[in-house]
Amino acid sequence: MKFTCDRSRISEAVSVVGRAAAVKSSLSALEGILIETGDGSVTFTAYDLDIGVVFTIPAEVQVDGSIVLPCRLFIDIVRKLPEGGVSVSTDDKFRTNITGGSKKFTIMGQSAMEYPELPTIIEGDELTMENGAFSRLLRQTVFAAADSDERPILQGILFDISPEDKNISAVAVDGVRLAIRKEKIIEFYGKNVQFVIPKKTVLEIIKNLPEDKEEKIAVSISHKHLIFEIADKRIISRRLEGEFLNYKSAIPAQFTFAVNIEKRTFAASIESAALLVSPTIRIPIHCNFDFGTVKISTATNMGKFYDEFPTEPFQTSMEIGFNHRYMLDALAACEEDEVRLELGNPKTPIVIKPKEGEDFIFLVLPMRLTGNE
Repeated sequence: MKFTCDRSRISEAVSVVGRAAAVKSSLSALEGILIETGDGSVTFTAYDLDIGVVFTIPAEVQVDGSIVLPCRLFIDIVRKLPEGGVSVSTDDKFRTNITGGSKKFTIMGQSAMEYPELPTIIEGDELTMENGAFSRLLRQTVFAAADSDERPILQGILFDISPEDKNISAVAVDGVRLAIRKEKIIEFYGKNVQFVIPKKTVLEIIKNLPEDKEEKIAVSISHKHLIFEIADKRIISRRLEGEFLNYKSAIPAQFTFAVNIEKRTFAASIESAALLVSPTIRIPIHCNFDFGTVKISTATNMGKFYDEFPTEPFQTSMEIGFNHRYMLDALAACEEDEVRLELGNPKTPIVIKPKEGEDFIFLVLPMRLTGNE
């Protein structure tokens, strides 16, 4: 194998796929990057059996072939090379020369035959979306996916498709908060209307989304795997298996009152109160909705905080407590400057929605306030 390519393109490709390489595996090839040449291109692949990333870039190919090179070493070598053309060549004993400018490295690789075959989907369901809508589905829900493996199915985002009206909902829940984002799809072919994407995969996809909001994202769905086609990249992931939470039943059907609130003002006050809250102690932020005024306070062994700001008038008063991090995560996921809060009582979830419509719904469970039953 022999090819020449611009160093910046190789560096981008190996940096992207390198995140999917196994750190340690009984199959040593998985700790490497698979490099394969094609017709005027070179493809870099990394796969840890849970997630795989494939990145193809243009190259001047002199001799077709393939090789597996140690991931971290190859990335570090490419970073040390000067800007300009980089030449990579291998011999029949897997010795690989990597040359850029006056620098030349010779390292040992492995046969590509030792690299496991990546999952493919020949007859699966197909989903197509615009990048902007797809990005909102992921970015506005991933914060609520569970980190604990107590219920592995909740360590991902549920995609719930309604083919009849071409709607899709992304749902994440970790037991104390819930996030739902709704978007339109372009096309959907198939019957597999629900699937769960692992949080690890979601975070990797977000890093690889293009800037063009109108670019198309294609998703292929089988009973075990998902394949995401994103510009010149392909991301392969296993599906999470199990029964997801009945999220629709978790949304309160009624509320006592609702108020539209300026997001930045609300978040800034909570952030100030959080300065006095130790991350190791569960102490709630007190939020008193009092006839058109929102009062934020907390008291800890570090001190006390109080703030208030006006909102639109409302004819009631209610005090509720919440975890500041959960509330700030939900507010950060809101794109709007103003959001609608719906409250039932101090024991029911706080519901956060857009000022108009229900494109997103965030739920934050309250925390008990001392003396409030």
